[in-house]
Amino acid sequence: MVALSPVLLVFVLHFFNNLIYNKGIRLEKEIFPIVTKQQSASAVLDLIERCLDETKAQDVVVIDLSGKSSIADYMIVASGASQRQLGAIADRISRTVDPVKVEGIPGCDWVCVDTGDVIVHLFKPEARGFYNVEKMWGANIPQVDQPTLMA
Repeated sequence: MVALSPVLLVFVLHFFNNLIYNKGIRLEKEIFPIVTKQQSASAVLDLIERCLDETKAQDVVVIDLSGKSSIADYMIVASGASQRQLGAIADRISRTVDPVKVEGIPGCDWVCVDTGDVIVHLFKPEARGFYNVEKMWGANIPQVDQPTLMA
């Protein structure tokens, strides 16, 4: 076995640390850059939108909070067809953006992913209609005609 000098060992550890945290490592098909706190909110937003697109999130709405609140710069509201899909979407975002805080995974009716600058709300369609988060924040959402029941 080859023994490494302490200086060489520190250099190797520093090299791999920079490779992992600055250059990016990620997932199945592509290399995703790891987003850190130093990057802008728009860069985080772009990565999250890409994650949502790749995991086939439905009815994605981006709300600009920059003049409305200090909690975040953007809020994204999206739907998933099942609890499993919502969990997969939250997992993909949490593996792509760092640091991230995820709440609501056990039930997966409403999952909140907080990246600091961007907050993502993932809903099952029934829960999204009930909470109506977009209306609360004044997002411009296209109106969908509700079917009328015939007697």
